[in-house]
Amino acid sequence: MLSFLRNARFLTVAGLLVVALVISTLHSRAAARGRSLFVVSAVRVALRPFQVAGVKVGDGVHSVTRALRTRSSLLRENRRLRAEVRRLTYENGLLKDAAEQNIRLRRELGFKSSFPLPVVAARVIGRQPSGWFSTCVIDRGTRDGVRPGYAVASFRGLVGQVFEVSPTSSTVLVLSDSTSSIGALVQRSRAAGICKGQNSDVLLLNYLAPDADIRVGDVIVSSGIGQLVPKGLPIGRVIAIRNDPGGFTKHALLRPSVRFDQLEEVFIVVRAEEE
Repeated sequence: MLSFLRNARFLTVAGLLVVALVISTLHSRAAARGRSLFVVSAVRVALRPFQVAGVKVGDGVHSVTRALRTRSSLLRENRRLRAEVRRLTYENGLLKDAAEQNIRLRRELGFKSSFPLPVVAARVIGRQPSGWFSTCVIDRGTRDGVRPGYAVASFRGLVGQVFEVSPTSSTVLVLSDSTSSIGALVQRSRAAGICKGQNSDVLLLNYLAPDADIRVGDVIVSSGIGQLVPKGLPIGRVIAIRNDPGGFTKHALLRPSVRFDQLEEVFIVVRAEEE
């Protein structure tokens, strides 16, 4: 039995060697004639679908891998661009604020250099918590020569008067406060009246003569009566004119020249009493 198995194994190996020799000889002859061996061609044809499938799978894997890498890159780039946009938006806001402050400071410098009386610049550091601010706190006080009653103005016009003072700060009663009262003139005609606050964004010009020459759109300025507030500071512009009951006087409503709720820098007229 063992002898039979050894003979069978020998014959199998010998047969395979013969077949290999035959195939090699045939392949050499076919190659010499420029042709492919039938068996090789058959094997190639049989393997072609698997090769094509393998190529497609490889291409697919490559495409997916490339897509994943591209998506990851896009996400990183998107995050970077978002961060850049936030940074640029913040910097743009700072630049815009600086530009507006520069314009405001230029106007204030022009006001200070052209104003005929000495003034002290101050910053608004506090406001009364209301819809339309009637008082504000500034960072100048008695150490800076500020006294109660001194006029406070901005480059747009009269703000109000100092009514409380400490060494380092002062409280300003602005024109919109209902207790505020100041002499005023129609700039065009010089008609006189008294400007009072209404605790709102509208001022009241009272005690005008019934025949006073005043029109909608006229500019109202300080009259200088009392000497603490200089003459000629803009107060507001006429938006309506009404007759008082009885017809002995009339009054006008004014839109203030200054937005009291947006004040940041002001000037204190420190020697107005010497006018």
